[in-house]
This record gives sequence, structure tokens and C-alpha cells, in this order.
Amino acid sequence: MAEPQTTPQEGDTSSVSEASPLEQAESNEAEQLDAHVATLRHQIEEANYHYYVQDNPTLTDAEYDQLMLELQARTQYTTQRNIRIRLRTED
Repeated sequence: MAEPQTTPQEGDTSSVSEASPLEQAESNEAEQLDAHVATLRHQIEEANYHYYVQDNPTLTDAEYDQLMLELQARTQYTTQRNIRIRLRTED
């Protein structure tokens, strides 16, 4: 006797393939990078507030410049990574 065929129910993920280890690593790297960028932005916003609003700088100009350069580099890397991912998924 044949088994009755069933259709996947809403929320059933048994037929969904799991991400490969490479995709998981890229996802983890992306999450870490996003968190680091958010931290950099927060540090810069705090420094701006102390400098412009409170007239009480908490960073030297060199420290501030270093944060800005790192943020630029990280966001440029993120943009390039997103383009590569998009191109890969379009194939």
C-alpha cells in the first residue's frame, strides 16, 4: 500500500537545504563586520556629541581620524562584498 503524499505545511523547513559551511562562515563574518561598523559609528557619534555639543572632546584629532579611516575601509569592504554576493546569486 502506498504512503499518502503530503504537501509541506507552512513553517516546515524539512525540505529547505541548510547553508554550506562556506556560506555559514561568510554569514558569520558579515555579522561580525556589521557589528564592528555599528560600533565604529557609535564611537564617532559619541565623539561628535562631546566635541560639538558639550565642547568637551573625548578623542584627540588623530584618534578621531583613525576611527573615520577605519569606518571608511570597513564600509568600502562591505560594499564590495555585497556586490560579489549579488553577482554570485545572479548566476
